[in-house]
Amino acid sequence: MDVWTEAGAPVFAPMDGKIHSFQNNAGFGNYGPTIILEHTLEERKIFTLYGHLFQKDLANLQTGKEFKAGDLLCHVGPFPENGDWPPHLHFQVMWDLGEHWGIIPEWQRRKSWIFIEKIVRIQI
Repeated sequence: MDVWTEAGAPVFAPMDGKIHSFQNNAGFGNYGPTIILEHTLEERKIFTLYGHLFQKDLANLQTGKEFKAGDLLCHVGPFPENGDWPPHLHFQVMWDLGEHWGIIPEWQRRKSWIFIEKIVRIQI
C-alpha cells in the first residue's frame, strides 16, 4: 500500500515488534531506505515493510531492536534518496520472507499482498 504524503512525515510502529532487517535498496524505482519489522500476531510471525524512507533513519538501527505500538519508527524520505520517487510510504504486510534481508523476495512481489486492517495505524 502506498501512502502519499510529505517528506519527513513520521511513521509509527503499528504494533509491538522488533527489527528483522533494514538496508538501503538504492537504485531508480527501488524502495530506497527500507525497514522490516517482525511481529507476532496470534502466535504467528508476520512482517511489515516500510519503504521510501530517510537514509538517516537507518543509522542507529540494530537487528532485534524492539518497538512498541505507537513508537516513532522512521520518516518518509525525500526524492531522490527514497528510491527516486515523490515522497510516500510503501507499507506492506507479509507472512514469509524466506531468508531475505532488508527487502521482500521477488516471488512475494508477484503475489497478492496481505492486508491486515487491524494492525494498520498510519498517522499523517
